[in-house]
Amino acid sequence: PSSRPSGSPLPPPLPLRRAGVASEDALAPSPRLPSRSNFSIPPHLGIIDSPSASPTSATLERKALGSARLPPPPTRTIALGDKLPAPRRPSTPDFSDEDSGEEEEGLSSLPDFSRTSRRPPMLSFHYANVEPNIHVHQHSMVSVAGTTAVIAHSTQVKIYDLAVSDIAIKSLEMKVLMGKDYKVLSMEFRPSASRSERGYLLWLGTKEGHLFELDARTGMVTGTKYSAHPHPILHTFRYGRSMVTIDESGKVLIWSPDEGGGDISLAQTTPRIVRVADNPSFVKIIAGKLWTAVRSETQHLPGTSLKVPVIRIYDIFKPGNPSRSVVPSEHVGAVTGATFVSGFPGLVYVGHEAGSVSMWSVNTEDGYP
Repeated sequence: PSSRPSGSPLPPPLPLRRAGVASEDALAPSPRLPSRSNFSIPPHLGIIDSPSASPTSATLERKALGSARLPPPPTRTIALGDKLPAPRRPSTPDFSDEDSGEEEEGLSSLPDFSRTSRRPPMLSFHYANVEPNIHVHQHSMVSVAGTTAVIAHSTQVKIYDLAVSDIAIKSLEMKVLMGKDYKVLSMEFRPSASRSERGYLLWLGTKEGHLFELDARTGMVTGTKYSAHPHPILHTFRYGRSMVTIDESGKVLIWSPDEGGGDISLAQTTPRIVRVADNPSFVKIIAGKLWTAVRSETQHLPGTSLKVPVIRIYDIFKPGNPSRSVVPSEHVGAVTGATFVSGFPGLVYVGHEAGSVSMWSVNTEDGYP
């Protein structure tokens, strides 16, 4: 026995532990799993049910997808260097009679494109009988008369003879011509009673409101009219034997020959003044009348909140200058251009923003649409 210090208590005795005895439930055998010999696997799982088949003795078979009667895919034999054959296009599905009827009705309303040519235009008088290759800067003015083409950009004017070359035969600077950098905003060839003068005399309208006449053959200025307009001259047109100039304030000058039948002159001809709406975004002379439109001038379609542009038409060559305003019957954007086709002289085609085109009939007694 070991000695203990006097006065210290004895430790409590350890608990008794019995030897572990397995319970009856633990010693009982595990329940036997039910037999699966009569259990069949559904056919859609693709495994063949067989009493003798087991994962350890045989491999489960998988059913092939699709039908085994389909022919094999076609093969193509292409030699090196041969072109690829045309791709096989899937057949178009069949449509009902109603859908086909609507489609035929829609196609019948479209123009006939069977004889449309998408080839670029060719000039028979061009020196190489090919399309001219002339670079035109953005915001440039172009005027063409016969084989003479004039391109003006800012203070520079280039003259081309398309029957000779695509290179400018004359490159003129306004500072050299007039002693100051006048900016050209519009130009048009002036009519002439003499055949030898037609297609060579050109009017230039400037930002400063001046008008100059340029001879494209010599590159010399043959006439001037300083301060013809109080504002920049945005448009210059030729109609018959008259010239029409328009500035941004809506002032229109009509230059017509006298009763003697002589040519108009910047120095001697007195123009007639006509007023139109200021700041016009579109101006064009069509069939002897001045068509104008202002971007900010719109009107509501009847019964809707949609706005359409207002087109004002002026008969500037008639005494009193009568005018009329028209609006499209459907919702379209602002006017961007207009023209007519010689084969249909009674129709005027007006282009709008977002790609819309409105057609106007001018086969009326007064010529207004």
